[in-house]
Amino acid sequence: MFPHKCLIDLCCFFIKRFFCLTQKNTHCGYNFPLSDFPIIFLNCEKNGWFMKRFIIWIIIFLFFPVLPVLSKTQEVPPTDTSYIHALLRKYPMKHPGKTDTKGSKTTCSGRFLQDSTYFFSWSASDSSWILYRGCFWGYNREGKKVWYENRNRNQQENIWTARSRTEYEYSSSGKLSKIYTFCNNAATNRWDSSYRNLYQYTKEGWLATNLSQKYESVNIWVNSSRNDFEYDTVGHCVLSQSSSWDSEHKKWNPSYRTVDFWEQNLDTASVRQQYDTATALWINISKRSFFYDDAGRRTKEVLATWDIASDHWINQSMISYLYKNGALTVQDYQTWHTDHWEEAVKYLYYKNKMGNDTLILFQIFHSGSTTWQDNYQYLYDYDNCDILKAETGQLWNASAHTWDNDWHVVHFVSPFIPELPPAYAEKIQQEAIRIWPNPAWEKIHIHLTNRSAYTIRLVDISGRICKEIKKTKDQELIFDVRDLSPGIYFLQFTSAKENFTRKIIIR
Repeated sequence: MFPHKCLIDLCCFFIKRFFCLTQKNTHCGYNFPLSDFPIIFLNCEKNGWFMKRFIIWIIIFLFFPVLPVLSKTQEVPPTDTSYIHALLRKYPMKHPGKTDTKGSKTTCSGRFLQDSTYFFSWSASDSSWILYRGCFWGYNREGKKVWYENRNRNQQENIWTARSRTEYEYSSSGKLSKIYTFCNNAATNRWDSSYRNLYQYTKEGWLATNLSQKYESVNIWVNSSRNDFEYDTVGHCVLSQSSSWDSEHKKWNPSYRTVDFWEQNLDTASVRQQYDTATALWINISKRSFFYDDAGRRTKEVLATWDIASDHWINQSMISYLYKNGALTVQDYQTWHTDHWEEAVKYLYYKNKMGNDTLILFQIFHSGSTTWQDNYQYLYDYDNCDILKAETGQLWNASAHTWDNDWHVVHFVSPFIPELPPAYAEKIQQEAIRIWPNPAWEKIHIHLTNRSAYTIRLVDISGRICKEIKKTKDQELIFDVRDLSPGIYFLQFTSAKENFTRKIIIR
């Protein structure tokens, strides 16, 4: 018989955590903790149900976006993902620079911003990657994110279809103050307001309140939920409470809260509670206890749930962290069975010589054979500035004893170049710079109606000068780019009086 409860538990866990993350809730780990997953996973196995593909996709979406930067036990070569060209998850990124094979110094220092992200799924029928979604970012002159768009790719018509858009606003002090979310209205082909988040901070600059509101009509927003945070004297969050809006009585009703305990700047316990409206009391739900070694590294995390009948905590799951030479190498999940712990799943982490992750291996423990079985692996590749440019997910095919491609994520990045002051920007605009086509395939045409002498350089994202032209009069200049690899480049204009930059994409 199909175990509906397992499916419901898994779906609810995934959906709740997903919406929690989309709401920018920094306490999703407490509300919907990752270590709850092995418990659901093991319960489903006991009921005789094992939907392998379903489990794997949940692992991807729950664990992968929040994996920490971890150390590895052995050296592995960079992954073979040459078909993907650029990916960045961590920025700003600083690097002292490298020397390429020709002896030229490349500049990798500075800040890199995420331009766009592309998502691919694997088509086994024709052994190719299928582009199905893209995400795109925009920034202000300080490099702060001001908008983000999510688009679907129509393969048959070879066009992008708008899906959702998020816009960000900041206070005069530079703090994030508002996030607006829009959904695409296919009928009107415009962005319709959906909801917004408002942020308030303490005088110390710590987040105090996150208010979520739904869009009702023009200039009318209706309260939905809010999160309030309290801190100790040194900035440790000791209480986070979520409330829902009662539209009938026009008041906030408390729903959940998390109480954190700290010792010597280490979070030692986190208790999750639910508000009981009948008794007006907070009822325990779960508790996480954290243990550390002498160096302050977390070695163990134990999850227990509150048993009302016996009035005490009952163990559920445990995560153990193993280190080698000071680096975390294994993350091991175990579940509690009456009076002992049993292995469930684990992650193995590997780094290259530069300290970057190249492989994260997910394994499942088979109690019958007391062996670990490979199940899924995440592969990473880097550019010459040690910036992550490629990720690949692969599923273990036990019958064929091979890794099957599953998904790819591709990000294009750019070095952060502050915009020119308004006076210069206006001046340059009046000078009518024309650059076409953009994106370019074979040649880049540049027309700059300015009598000044300019040096124009075509530079890649690592800072390497690919081509250079000197302009001495009002003329049209041409860069032949047929010998350059696809990607994002920059045209740097330099004269005796000013410098400015324009971005261009080469396909």
